[in-house]
Amino acid sequence: MSDRLIQVINLDGSTRRMDAVAANLRDNNLEFRRLTAVDGRGQPPNANRLYTAYRAWLWFGRPLSGGEVACFQSHLNAAQTFLDSNHRVGVVLEDDAHLKPGAKQGFNALMKWLERQETDEWDLIHLSRSLKRTEFTTPLATIPSGAAHLTLCHAHDFPLSTSALIWSRAGAAWFVNRTHHISGTVDNVLRTDMAVRGRGLCLVDPLFFTTGAVSEISGSAEDKATQHKERDGKSWWFKRRSRERGTYRRRWAMFHRWKLRRR
Repeated sequence: MSDRLIQVINLDGSTRRMDAVAANLRDNNLEFRRLTAVDGRGQPPNANRLYTAYRAWLWFGRPLSGGEVACFQSHLNAAQTFLDSNHRVGVVLEDDAHLKPGAKQGFNALMKWLERQETDEWDLIHLSRSLKRTEFTTPLATIPSGAAHLTLCHAHDFPLSTSALIWSRAGAAWFVNRTHHISGTVDNVLRTDMAVRGRGLCLVDPLFFTTGAVSEISGSAEDKATQHKERDGKSWWFKRRSRERGTYRRRWAMFHRWKLRRR
């Protein structure tokens, strides 16, 4: 079984974004595949059979847009493509994720460290965000990287966003098999599930950054209106569900931190 598969999720027609991320990866001698993103712009969210509005309203606090459902499906497709390959780990990048200058050595050091592990006791590694609150992390490994080193941690309250991720085969299989319904945005669902499972990791110093380019997946006026409602927090039910999910995650985070410290 070969070591890694790098996939870049990119919409047809988003050539500038693809060209930019492709140049970044090639400059760092990283082979990759382009994965066509599901285009939900202008599409009703219930066009996807996994989505029902009432489940999203109950769990997430509001209905999802067509773009948000498409983003979730794109990540599902990336996980399934990885599972259909013979690679041990699957790197999934959105097309606004770039490797930081000078981070090539660190990325390769992380890949080599993962190759040496006999068992995959993790599901998902976040490559572009860390956790500022140290009480939600437990150090796992210090990985030499030239004159410096990487610190890999258990992320008990997994970072939000899905711009740059690494799946283990066990984690990707779990993600595909658990998704009978789409009831929230993919980053919020993964954040909550990683808190419950206790199998999410992150780096103290992330290797990737996001360019800040405006999302083209959520491009319709309907999608933008839905996002504005979430951002502005106008819905009391959305705010309540956000608080309840946060409390739920933190309880699991404290449990997994306590369990690790007992080892």
